[in-house]
Amino acid sequence: MGEPPQSDKARYLETRFLERIAHDLRGPAGVVLGALDELEAALGPEQAKAQAKLLGISRRSTGKILKIAQKLACAAELANGPSFQMGELRLSVLASKASRSAQALETRRGVTLNTDFASVSASSTRDLVRADAEWIEMLLVEIVVNALRHAKRVVQVRVEEGGERVAVVVADDGESLPKVPGGLFEPGDETRGLGVSLAMANLVTKAHGGSLDVESEPGRGTRVKLWLPRAEAEPARRSLDLAQAGAQR
Repeated sequence: MGEPPQSDKARYLETRFLERIAHDLRGPAGVVLGALDELEAALGPEQAKAQAKLLGISRRSTGKILKIAQKLACAAELANGPSFQMGELRLSVLASKASRSAQALETRRGVTLNTDFASVSASSTRDLVRADAEWIEMLLVEIVVNALRHAKRVVQVRVEEGGERVAVVVADDGESLPKVPGGLFEPGDETRGLGVSLAMANLVTKAHGGSLDVESEPGRGTRVKLWLPRAEAEPARRSLDLAQAGAQR
């Protein structure tokens, strides 16, 4: 048999191959987490407390492997064209949850994560958006984790309003961000990580009728703003058009 066309190879690498890697990472990582639970139970409260640091490191490291698997699976789904499960949600609540998850995954001595959602009261609906909660939370975790990884001293997460839109703003005081790839599987200047987090965030927010703004300056750090339309604004689209989302390959 002859070699498959290059386009077929690329399609396979972007979809089925990534899905298989994600699956093969999830299995062992799940086994490790289960083993850690059994080990902690076998140690008992006193010994588990004494070994809390090592247990915590093991859980965080395994959690990072699961996060990589999720990122690869989501990249494959985007390449195939996902169907979003849309629903109304409060962006401040989702951002708060994502911030806690990110902090549990990325702990750096001397770096503080500050959150401020005081501008949106518990009874307010000003930050109510229509979106796929699982996708948006995953993207926010990625953005906050990246900020924590590159910050010098502090990362700030807040909600910002703008007309018919509302945004989660993630700001850090680290080095300026290198060039961000315009779409998935495009090379960028970033040498750390997989280089797909912001590309995915850009595609997904556009598919939701929103946008991703990245402001980065030497000496001033980076600010990432994930904008989504309010729930009462124009309804978000339910499917992803890769061409319109600017992910032409």
